[in-house]
Amino acid sequence: MGTLKQRLREKEAYWRERGCYVEHLECRETDPIRYEIFHSRLLSTLQASRETAKSISASPMVKEVGELCFALYTPEGDSVCLSTGIMVHVHTMSRCIKWMIENDYEDDPTIGIREGDFFANNDCFIGGVHVADIMDITPIFWEGELVGWVGGVTHVLEVGGVDPGSMPSSAITRFHEGITLCAQKVAEKDVLRRDYEIMIERCTRAPHFWLLDERARMAGCCLIRESVKDIICEFGIDYYRKATCELIEESRRTFLENVKQRLFPGTYRTAWFIDLNYKNKNMPAIADKDNFVFSPLTMTVDRNGKITLDYEGATPWGYHFGNCSPAAMDGGLFVTLTQFLAYDGKVNDGAWMACEMKLPFGSALNPDTIFAGVSAAWALLQPAMGAVFRLLSRGLYAKGYREEILCGAPVTPAVETGGVNQYGKPFGTLISELVACGSGARGILDGIDTAYALWNPEADMGNAEFWELIIPQVFIGRRITPDSGGFGKYRGGSGFESTWLVFHSDNVLMANLGFSSVYPCPGIMGGYPSPSSYVHFARGTDVEQRIADREPLPHWEGPDPENPLMARLIRARELKTGADALLFATPFSSFDLFSHFYTGAGGYGDPLNRDPGRVLRDLENGHTTARAAREVYGVVVDPAGRSCLEDETRALREEKRRERLRKAIPVSEFKTRERQRILEGRLDEAVKEAYKASFRLSPSFRSEFLRFWNLPDHFSF
Repeated sequence: MGTLKQRLREKEAYWRERGCYVEHLECRETDPIRYEIFHSRLLSTLQASRETAKSISASPMVKEVGELCFALYTPEGDSVCLSTGIMVHVHTMSRCIKWMIENDYEDDPTIGIREGDFFANNDCFIGGVHVADIMDITPIFWEGELVGWVGGVTHVLEVGGVDPGSMPSSAITRFHEGITLCAQKVAEKDVLRRDYEIMIERCTRAPHFWLLDERARMAGCCLIRESVKDIICEFGIDYYRKATCELIEESRRTFLENVKQRLFPGTYRTAWFIDLNYKNKNMPAIADKDNFVFSPLTMTVDRNGKITLDYEGATPWGYHFGNCSPAAMDGGLFVTLTQFLAYDGKVNDGAWMACEMKLPFGSALNPDTIFAGVSAAWALLQPAMGAVFRLLSRGLYAKGYREEILCGAPVTPAVETGGVNQYGKPFGTLISELVACGSGARGILDGIDTAYALWNPEADMGNAEFWELIIPQVFIGRRITPDSGGFGKYRGGSGFESTWLVFHSDNVLMANLGFSSVYPCPGIMGGYPSPSSYVHFARGTDVEQRIADREPLPHWEGPDPENPLMARLIRARELKTGADALLFATPFSSFDLFSHFYTGAGGYGDPLNRDPGRVLRDLENGHTTARAAREVYGVVVDPAGRSCLEDETRALREEKRRERLRKAIPVSEFKTRERQRILEGRLDEAVKEAYKASFRLSPSFRSEFLRFWNLPDHFSF
């Protein structure tokens, strides 16, 4: 059979020459029932092992939220089958396996690949999304021959970075991010190496969670490995080899057919934006700036069903936590495709082979150094893939598949906390209730409320009580945030707010990874974007005395965001409301307060076309405010708020439409006005700097920009 590297070269040559993974689906065509049973056995094995692993881990990230997945691979590292969970990792582990093969792990006498070996990786430039996602990979041998690999990933709570938690907020390079495992052998003969355990015990703030996650991943992989051997015994090794390859090819062909059925061939274009405001936040000089990160996106669909995503024009990578590796972009693409075009259960590398991404080298989506900071790669990955959501939704709309439209994913702010816990021990964690934001609106329905994240569409926020077991913070409020999804005929799903009281610790650091200056989740077809994010917090408060006096506390923001309850009820040494959503690690003590807002995503269609009955229900259930009902939706309700006044609503909506016409200007006039702004440089400094940097990186984008705005060749910002 040759070495793994030889087999990988042969597989790559076959793909280049024939454009398919295998030419004939013999197992499927000869006995389709047996073929489907074979796939079902593999899938159920992966899924059962995932559920078992959840019970082994003590981390709420895994046990409560469900941040894990398992996958089966060919000897060459191509994905065959994937469990549910963080489906972003179909191809990230594939990249890692191929990297080990390319780097001669098989023949290196100091490494080797043997039965019972486990390799751990979180180096995103080898394979992965960010350092918090730890993958374990182990080979499957049959009669002395390596016939496949099993991989498992969990999101760990703490990585030992410059700040506590799993995504250090001030990590501007790789060297701030914590422990990096570069496809490192961590177990032999199914036994975890003690020196590896010692490193985790001495270099992270919550080693017990990491090591229990490690055992959960290993246990899941071992269960799958042995179950695969049972399947080989039942079906035969020759059938196993053929059928696993056919599953990949079937997935590729199915994906192409889905694309041809649902999308018109052609070119689709959009752009996306995000802000990372680091200016005047005590950062090193090289990072002391506000970052405006953007990219145009061109999606091409050819007549054979192949999708190409071209991010030419993206801003260069920067000294911040939000850069992406190509592996992360692969992951984002997969989790997007499984929600639109590759959802039939056979999720594997076949769909990846039917797509192509062009990521400019040196950009924030493909840095030209492996030392770029990627600890919160999702900061860019979410808007970059949200743009794909919008383009696919436009294509689905054009073909009449309105029920399959999903106009975007929330760009999710996150809370990290750490320090000394209520037991007097070091701790650090991402409070990952962030997986329960609101989804984008759909073409026939509102978005999903407080139950969606791009990377794990079936996730759960976890019980508040479970989080309170491991952090010195008490939830004093958890509530849907009204108007947190984009307005529209169908609104984006609602997000929620959480308010914490720091308790039994005077050494707590809290950080917020959020976005304040732009709207990163646009709507479509006239729908509005979801709002940007912010935080409230109070330090050095009178809360302890208020509790003793049985005075009210601010359990939520209150009915007026411009005058929140925290400002009205609490006296504090420092009180900030509506503060910048990007807050680096800040000290808090017992009885301090912190309130955080999780957003939704964009809306679909004109808000003035929303059914007034839906607006009334949203008022009753706290998803919208009376102000938005009237000013945005044009709905008039009776003073008691129990019914819509039809005549008044009709009149108000007509007046709002007339007002729109009065304010409207021709596109040509708008373009002339904006061109003059560009010529005069009347843009935010961060925006100008971003364009200047993109022009340097991409002469073709510069040429297109000048041509579109009819600017002289010598123009520069």
